[in-house]
Amino acid sequence: MLDDDTAVILTKGGIGTDRIEFDKFQTFTLVRREDRWFIAAFQNTEMGAHASIPR
Repeated sequence: MLDDDTAVILTKGGIGTDRIEFDKFQTFTLVRREDRWFIAAFQNTEMGAHASIPR
């Protein structure tokens, strides 16, 4: 939480129909307006071979 109305969330994910390796990081910036959360920004980044988050 950056403040009461702003949050940054980091996730990991991938695409596939079976069990998949996580190969991407997603970063979301959310803002709260009138008791509702909205996505203000989104970034999808390919995970490098030396990523520090376990796949």
